[in-house]
Amino acid sequence: MVPLLKVCWLVGSLFFMGDALHSIIAGKTGREDVFFRISLAYGLGTGTLCLLMFYLSLCGAKIGFTTIVFVSLPFLVLFLYKKNFHIPVSLPRLSLSTRSFTALFLVCLIILSMAVIVWRALYLPMHLPDDIAQWGLKAKILFYEQTVRADDFFDPNRLMYHAFYPFLVPLLESFFYTAMGAINDTWVKIPFPLFFTALLFFMYGAQKPFSSRHHALLFTCIVALLPVFIRDVHGNPSSGYADVPFTFYYTVAAVLLFTWLHEKTPGNVALAALFITFAVFSKKEGFIVWGILFFTTLLCMRIHTGKEVRHALWFTTVFAGLPAVLLLPWIFFSNTIHVHPWEHEFEIAALSFSSMLPRLSRIPMIASAFFQSLFSPRHYNIFWFMFCAVVIIRFRQTFSRTGLFFVLLIAGNVCALFCAALLFPYGWWTGMLYDIPRLFMINAPLAACFMSYQLALTDKRP
Repeated sequence: MVPLLKVCWLVGSLFFMGDALHSIIAGKTGREDVFFRISLAYGLGTGTLCLLMFYLSLCGAKIGFTTIVFVSLPFLVLFLYKKNFHIPVSLPRLSLSTRSFTALFLVCLIILSMAVIVWRALYLPMHLPDDIAQWGLKAKILFYEQTVRADDFFDPNRLMYHAFYPFLVPLLESFFYTAMGAINDTWVKIPFPLFFTALLFFMYGAQKPFSSRHHALLFTCIVALLPVFIRDVHGNPSSGYADVPFTFYYTVAAVLLFTWLHEKTPGNVALAALFITFAVFSKKEGFIVWGILFFTTLLCMRIHTGKEVRHALWFTTVFAGLPAVLLLPWIFFSNTIHVHPWEHEFEIAALSFSSMLPRLSRIPMIASAFFQSLFSPRHYNIFWFMFCAVVIIRFRQTFSRTGLFFVLLIAGNVCALFCAALLFPYGWWTGMLYDIPRLFMINAPLAACFMSYQLALTDKRP
């Protein structure tokens, strides 16, 4: 009974911590939609708790349930003081009409998708390579040692797979081990379906300002039913991989910046900076997508607003400066972790013209793998065909100042993934081609938002 209560406290603390922080940064702006608000609360709560616990552990505090309560209590007080539960939120209303039955059908499909993912997550324990050897093993070390300074991360005689990879997922899993009081490789996967649910909630809430409810439900349902989220073994929300949390954080940061480009609400930049910080703390690729998102926004800002230096300075200071400050302890700490020599080969400093030249022969195989992964029903059904169709149908709008943001982001992510496959230094580089559907996952919500925006049924665009 006690472990159950602790797990309930932990899950609840993630939401009220995030909601309290959201109210501080944005006030009541953007908090009217219940789905949008819940999604941001979960994202802010998970990221904030993991970062604060990481900082405290660096300072000598134990990663224990008492510390979690100590960290979360001030946010609970703030949550109650702000009376966040009294802020009105909009709930969908159904009436007996054809459109309502259509909406109900879409909702049922989304719930069915979420049910399948929850069942798979809580039926099977961790059994895949990365969730055991990369994320799960670190979580167990953190649970047993109760510190990020465990000898296992620094002893060169202990083989640790990607020991220097970000700690957000292992920390979050260790919190659930701590709350349960024991290792349980099934129930520790509770956060991952919640990340997927938060992603769907955010997708729905983010579309509401410029579309009808049915339109928003349709494109949310399209994302919910993608095989890469439901069927694929590696990286889906029922596994213990970091791809879905990473996709969620990155999508929220990108959409908030897209909204800011139109509305110039200062709180959106601060929220986006926090979410991209959490993305970097989730996966090593976070640094790359942070850069892509930063320069894409600067370019679109130039197209949107011309020479408004004030907005450019505000964006650069917050979106570049805040994550850099928050991630500085992690950057210093990760450089002290022992890394095996073979992992240094996949660094920019290890690349040379002579080493890259023979790899150009990979290009046809990589291009073929990209095409098969994206346009095969096995991973994305007809999703990317739909994306291409929308680009053609709305060609002028796609490359206008309102449509260019998502296109540039997706193009940048595709180029980054292509270069990673091209420069992969190890003999088993072909194995990376099988990961393309999983690694391309971060683009699906962005593409869905782009299509939704271009085909919006109402004229309420920001």
